[in-house]
Amino acid sequence: MLVYRICQEKYADDLSGEGAALYGGRWNFPKTRALYTSTNPSLCLLEMLVHLPNYQIDTPFILITLEVPDVQISKVDLKDLKEGWDSFSSLEVSRKMAAKIMAEDKYLGLLVPSVVMNLDYNLVVNPLHDDFHKVRMLDKLNYTLENRFKSSLRIKP
Repeated sequence: MLVYRICQEKYADDLSGEGAALYGGRWNFPKTRALYTSTNPSLCLLEMLVHLPNYQIDTPFILITLEVPDVQISKVDLKDLKEGWDSFSSLEVSRKMAAKIMAEDKYLGLLVPSVVMNLDYNLVVNPLHDDFHKVRMLDKLNYTLENRFKSSLRIKP
């Protein structure tokens, strides 16, 4: 399975999941490593944009393509999630769900619906899984935000 990740150049080779462990994310508790990726580059960009602080608008980024073995992937279907799963107040629910699945240690990754575009999926990869060494970085491309994004992002809602 090909997945994508956009990050600052200084983090391009870091697949440790330490960044997600600092604060936690929708699908991981703080102090739990997780590597967030998306199933297509466009979703990857959307996910980055919703989390991008204004001071990083002009930062050069790297689009990374990873190959993840798809035989050890668990999938959370949108239809199996309760209404409101995507609200900030439901973080605990999605984190507990993911922690339970990942604790079984049979899954290298968890395919989850995106909050930004719930018809698309993100893959949360467990960098502590025994088979993580099978994850391969296939490509790194320089990526700079297109100017229309920059002007839109500078406007405070």
